Amino acid sequence: MANFVDAFFSKFDEFHKPPRQPKWSEASLNIKIPGWQRFKAADEWLAEHAHATAPAADSGVFERFLSQNGGAVSNLSTEEKAALFQQFLEWQKSQHSAK
Repeated sequence: MANFVDAFFSKFDEFHKPPRQPKWSEASLNIKIPGWQRFKAADEWLAEHAHATAPAADSGVFERFLSQNGGAVSNLSTEEKAALFQQFLEWQKSQHSAK
């Protein structure tokens, strides 16, 4: 199970990129579902990689990203929104590394 978790979780960001289904951008490894229990290997992987799996939009981070990049999201296609979200994820990683 640990091998699967490492292989899947370490490539999880690839599911956020086109040509994947745009709904993947809503998926998060960090979400806890009430009544569900994670495998120990998954909990351990998430603890070890907490910096890489930080929640995508806590306390207005996505809005700050949009304001810094001057982009309005209205009238964007699904593919354009997915690309913008990917840019946001990359921006967010750079913000974490700058701290």
